[in-house]
Amino acid sequence: GSGYSVETTDDRAATLTLLSGPISALTVTRASAIRPTQGSQFAEQPKLDGAGRFLIIPDLLLTACDEHGNRCNSLLEATVEAELRMQGEAEEELALHGDELSFQLSPERNPIKVQGLKAKLLRDVGIQNYDFGITFHVTPAQNVTACVEEMSYHSDVNTQEKIMTLETEESFRKVDVEEQEVKIKETKQEMRKLKVLPSEEEREEFRRRQQDIIDEKTAELERREREEQGEPAKWEVDLSADSKPQGLIGTVVHMIAVKPHPQAVAIRDALAATLRQGQSAAVFESDEALDAHKANENERRRCKLGRVFVVPRMIPPKLQGFDGKKAPEGYVGLLADFADVDERRVPDKSHQEAARRLFRTVCGNAIVFETYQHAIDQNRKMARQNKPTRRAVGLDRPREVIDGDGGQDLQSARREPTVKLAIRSFADSPERTKLRQEIDAAKAEIDQLQENLGKLADLERKLESEKQQRDKFAQTLEEVRTQLAEARRHAERH
Repeated sequence: GSGYSVETTDDRAATLTLLSGPISALTVTRASAIRPTQGSQFAEQPKLDGAGRFLIIPDLLLTACDEHGNRCNSLLEATVEAELRMQGEAEEELALHGDELSFQLSPERNPIKVQGLKAKLLRDVGIQNYDFGITFHVTPAQNVTACVEEMSYHSDVNTQEKIMTLETEESFRKVDVEEQEVKIKETKQEMRKLKVLPSEEEREEFRRRQQDIIDEKTAELERREREEQGEPAKWEVDLSADSKPQGLIGTVVHMIAVKPHPQAVAIRDALAATLRQGQSAAVFESDEALDAHKANENERRRCKLGRVFVVPRMIPPKLQGFDGKKAPEGYVGLLADFADVDERRVPDKSHQEAARRLFRTVCGNAIVFETYQHAIDQNRKMARQNKPTRRAVGLDRPREVIDGDGGQDLQSARREPTVKLAIRSFADSPERTKLRQEIDAAKAEIDQLQENLGKLADLERKLESEKQQRDKFAQTLEEVRTQLAEARRHAERH
């Protein structure tokens, strides 16, 4: 028959060879092995892409056949070109797009797989139904009729898919917006935690106040360091650890020091005149320790202790000063407030408390006035009112102490005190430490404000970025909702 040849090699055997003729037909089939069904037609029919601008054409297989329908295996090379034609439409609304619209047939490439074809919507016509054909022309074959693959796009079926897709997209975008709102809320909370004044005027005023504090405290610090120099205690008796009697905590002159003050020398002289021999007063831990000291004559002569006290039997007076308007003219303060335990000499906390009680006991409620005349006037006033008076001293004549009974000790006023309390250097005093801490605290406040302002600027930029991202997500969500509403309306109409 036609298309076959027979070759004989001997009388008993023959070879039958199928000879394919020239191309007489071109067939096109869907590349998918799945037959189109209602449930799978999205994969077998053109599908609208996510942007709504293209119809995605399913993959196709092109096969060149001879007149008997056999696949050509000896054809010469030929070219197949694809084009799209609308059906039943006067005006073209689709145009064929793809990476390749021309395909080469050869014995090695038959059939060929056509992929990546798309039909572009040439104008915004919304969701429609399209019937069209993909036509394939073969050149240079003269007797091959063009092959057409009929296709259609049904908007009602694809609309349901689009609704499902948009509903999923809507839920995702809602989550994006909600997550961004949480981030914005957290950033605002971080901003509220920062101690930053709301306006630039308030911030500048705060900086100015803090700088005034720094300047004032620094000036006071420098002045007092320059003026308030310390002086050591003066007493001929050595009560170092090796020579101190057993059970002796210490003496006033060894444990108490005048606080740093511009008139520290006058205060020290006033204390010397007021305390008199009380500067060498001593305190023992117990009566047994005191009895042992009394029994040791050599130790008693060497130490030359004055009045002695025992901790359990020591009763210091209650210090009573003057406050506010009740204070008499020229009143400076209680003499006992101008001295305290020298912690460098008395490191033990329990001994420090014993030293304070000893000092208050021997010093009592003596009053310091600015001048000697102020002390005299107060003494006369109390006497006229028949009220008890206190010992008083003026800083201008610190050695002339007026006793509580109105009398004075002229001998102590004339001679230089042989026992003197130490004047503590301001450089080593708690007052200096406090001033330095106040200066450092004011500087830290300014530094903290600057640091917080820097953090605030970063958070403001972060907040603005988060808001922009939130708005972007919200805009996308609104667009999705608009498309979803349009798709639902279309579904209802059809």
